[in-house]
Amino acid sequence: RPLEVNVKGRILLILLYIFLNVPYTTTYLLNFFATLSKTYEEAAAIDGCPPAKTFWVIMLPLVQPALITVTIFNFLGVDGIDKLD
Repeated sequence: RPLEVNVKGRILLILLYIFLNVPYTTTYLLNFFATLSKTYEEAAAIDGCPPAKTFWVIMLPLVQPALITVTIFNFLGVDGIDKLD
């Protein structure tokens, strides 16, 4: 029975970290996307690139620094999860 409580507690803790980090991550990435020049999207559209491919091939590589930063910050936030035992 104690194992079941521990598993439920960990699941709740994981959900708590997710709900706390999603707003920060979304805000950070939206602000980073807002700083990108629209010229890239316009040039891709002129060349006939569909919107999904524009995102995956052009925009996503441009936001890699922001994705890495958000990943590091989120990982540092949950780094102490193993110290709870």
